[in-house]
Amino acid sequence: MKTKGLWMALMALMMCFVTGEAYAYDIEVENEDGVTIYYNYINEGRELEVTYRNYSYNSYSGSVVIPEEVTFMNSTRKVTSIGSTTDFPHIVLSAAASRRAHASHC
Repeated sequence: MKTKGLWMALMALMMCFVTGEAYAYDIEVENEDGVTIYYNYINEGRELEVTYRNYSYNSYSGSVVIPEEVTFMNSTRKVTSIGSTTDFPHIVLSAAASRRAHASHC
């Protein structure tokens, strides 16, 4: 009888994984315009990289302002990268973020 209950619990748990959506980000934070931006931790968690919500890649539309820094759970990290598979129609970087992005491409 215990085996049947364990089997049913295991099957229920597996169904959660099968029907669940796969996320491609570590955290999500709204910018000053109220747009949710998705980030991954990089450089051993010291910095953030902009990424997409899930594997359909269509997380953003219109102009998106990416802040220089993001505070999440009382910890502030610099945004230093935009993921290579992130598809932005229009990217607007803060002045400091823009300088860093330009310097990293020189």
